[in-house]
Amino acid sequence: HIDELAGILQKYMIRRLKKDVLKELPDKSYTDIQVDMSKETKVSYDVALNDLMTFLMDYAEYDEEKAENALRAETLVRINKLKSLVINDKIKVLNELIESNGKFVVFCDFMEPLAKLKEHYGDSAVLHTGRQSTQERQDAVDRFQNDPDVKVFLAGTQASKTVITLTASSHVAFISYPWTPGDYDQATDRCHRMGQKDNVSVYNLSCGEIDDKILETINTKRVLIAQLMSGERKSMSGAGSILGDVVSKIKGGY
Repeated sequence: HIDELAGILQKYMIRRLKKDVLKELPDKSYTDIQVDMSKETKVSYDVALNDLMTFLMDYAEYDEEKAENALRAETLVRINKLKSLVINDKIKVLNELIESNGKFVVFCDFMEPLAKLKEHYGDSAVLHTGRQSTQERQDAVDRFQNDPDVKVFLAGTQASKTVITLTASSHVAFISYPWTPGDYDQATDRCHRMGQKDNVSVYNLSCGEIDDKILETINTKRVLIAQLMSGERKSMSGAGSILGDVVSKIKGGY
């Protein structure tokens, strides 16, 4: 009932697009970078997938409702494990991007890779995560914005996707992805906001099918939201749940 819901929303909603009300903002471009999975990572990656296969088979005798609930919970755990496993292979490519550009903002859902990057870059990087106090997070923003020696802003996606301004940088990289287009767009908009003078470049570092499927899911949700907000019917090819997609592929010999 997308058309029906879109029609109802139009009666109670006024929508203004960012591109229409902030015309002075520069462009934002996106670059997808496929990172090769190392042999070491692939071993762990395959083990995680095989464990999920075992899990599915173990629950085969459960009733449908119980099996589905357990399956979803376990699948989310496994997906997060797969997401974290491939990050290390992206770090080398990320470092090359940072070295060849100016100030850089890096988003990640996991603390361990951010901590390793902070150790690598030392005083030339700042951390902004949910584990820090409000004052520590503000100090990180201020240093990045005002200190030319601070080159890298290491951001926990959930803690850093709103409120803060990072216009000192026009380069954003994701080494893991949130689940919704809203979270993704809010994160990139830390740089793409009032005060930004340069075109903002967003780099999506992907490794393995898990990253590809999450990006596909984000785009599918984006199409659905656009339909609801505008009432325009668009193609839903590729639509579907990342959970259902991964599970079906595993059952089919993924």
